[in-house]
Amino acid sequence: MSPPFTSSLIAETARELGIELFLEPKFGYAGRVTYPSGSRRFFHLATMDCNGAAAARIASDKDYTSFFLKSLGYSVPEGEAFFSDQWCLINNTSNNLSAALDYATTIGYPVIVKPNARAQGNGVSLVEDRNFLEQALGELFYDNNIVLVQKVIHGRDYRAIVYKDSAPIFYERTPLSVVGDGNKTVRELLEAKLSHLKKGGRGVKIVPNDTRISNCLTRNYGLDLDSRPRSGQLLRLLDNANLSAGGDAVDLSTEVHQSLRNTAIQIARDAGLTFAGIDIMTKESVTGPISQYTVLEVNDHPGLEHYSAIGKDARNRVKALYRLIIEDME
Repeated sequence: MSPPFTSSLIAETARELGIELFLEPKFGYAGRVTYPSGSRRFFHLATMDCNGAAAARIASDKDYTSFFLKSLGYSVPEGEAFFSDQWCLINNTSNNLSAALDYATTIGYPVIVKPNARAQGNGVSLVEDRNFLEQALGELFYDNNIVLVQKVIHGRDYRAIVYKDSAPIFYERTPLSVVGDGNKTVRELLEAKLSHLKKGGRGVKIVPNDTRISNCLTRNYGLDLDSRPRSGQLLRLLDNANLSAGGDAVDLSTEVHQSLRNTAIQIARDAGLTFAGIDIMTKESVTGPISQYTVLEVNDHPGLEHYSAIGKDARNRVKALYRLIIEDME
């Protein structure tokens, strides 16, 4: 079994720098680097030993992250956290499933519903009515104690990968999609797309039978997985644009305006993070100054496997970034 992307890249970089690397042999998920000075640092998948524990913990909690960023004047999605029945009892709150349904009616449909503490787009759905929301919440509360209901934000979805004050990696994300050929079914097109991504080194975490895909097809196109879309018809199959869920990336690292680079660096700094992924949505062109944007989420351990797979330049940027992090961690 070959090590995961991050472990392999760190091993490659450590060899070039003459730094000793000890990798857990069973899965290769975790490792330790030992510097010539004798100091040691650790990593686990995309989590590097460079962020403070408390700041990283806050960043892993979407509700807390929005709360603290909003207190500093940042625009964040309008939303509220709701809790499983067990969590309501423990924390003496009435923000349960029923309250979430009432809240969604107050802010208006459609709404975004998502787990509070999961990454990679897991469990994120757009729902358009009370019945679908009740179903989505019931499924999420099965294995999540805290779920967010948020007002939909419109715009284009971008991610900035920030490390200290270095120039961020910056790319646009678009949701998993297929293009009809007039012959194949949606299921066949999707299976071919996922196979292509896997061959390109992207182990996406999505399957054709994901109910979010069926809901998206029905809601947006009146189709299902067995439908045969017309030739050239673009079908977006998910509401979230996470690359780990099969989304596509357009690299804008050399094109994004310097003011937005500075903004991303400042958001990471205000979140208390040295290394971070900053998710931003805006309707404006990012090649020039922007006046309005929303901070969707902050990630304290941004994965770069999927971005790296889009081309040689992207992989070189990722390797240079990890080299800088490894050099600085001593």
